[in-house]
Amino acid sequence: MRFVKTLVSATAALFAPTLAIAETPSSPAPVVPTCAPARAPLAPSGTFPPVTKFTPAQEAAKAFFPDPKNIPWSNFDALPWSGIDGQGNQQYNLFGKVDQPGPYLQLMKWWPGSFSRPHFHQNTRSIVVISGTWWVSSSPVYDISKTYPLGPGSVVRDEPGTIHWDGAKDEPVILLIAGDGPSLNVNVDENGKPLPPSPPNSGQRLPECPPLAGG
Repeated sequence: MRFVKTLVSATAALFAPTLAIAETPSSPAPVVPTCAPARAPLAPSGTFPPVTKFTPAQEAAKAFFPDPKNIPWSNFDALPWSGIDGQGNQQYNLFGKVDQPGPYLQLMKWWPGSFSRPHFHQNTRSIVVISGTWWVSSSPVYDISKTYPLGPGSVVRDEPGTIHWDGAKDEPVILLIAGDGPSLNVNVDENGKPLPPSPPNSGQRLPECPPLAGG
């Protein structure tokens, strides 16, 4: 664990302090569903489900498939993401949790048309854009027409206590996020003043949808 803390601290120190725009893991969906599609239960942090789709290069090298005890691996499509496919954002924790004390490393997927609202975090977050175009803003006013695009390979840092918000427009976005928890969102109004916390039941999981007729 000492190595993990050192890695997170070194990552944060590496990024230029001028990069103060960043990511956000909570955004109310514009349409509130009444139930969640059935899906497999989440795997524990850091565990990977079996891979079912392989690239041509992987198929050609299958005789040299690495021992999963030595090199466990998966791909984005196979991961048991939290949340609802196609809506808002989803997360997969590589280790730790953003709402608990200690370092964490998280993958986040933003679906097209989904954005957080202006907010800040208590602790520093370091972010790398893995895929897609991530649209960000440092304004306390929510206006997606005035967001700035950050493409794959962009290295970003959320400074603690600074306002930002973000999301995806026309394509999914995948981010890699590292930091020290707990580091929850504190939403703000258009004057940058903190808003009251969300109601206790606002994050309650939806009941699972019944299966469709005929399968």
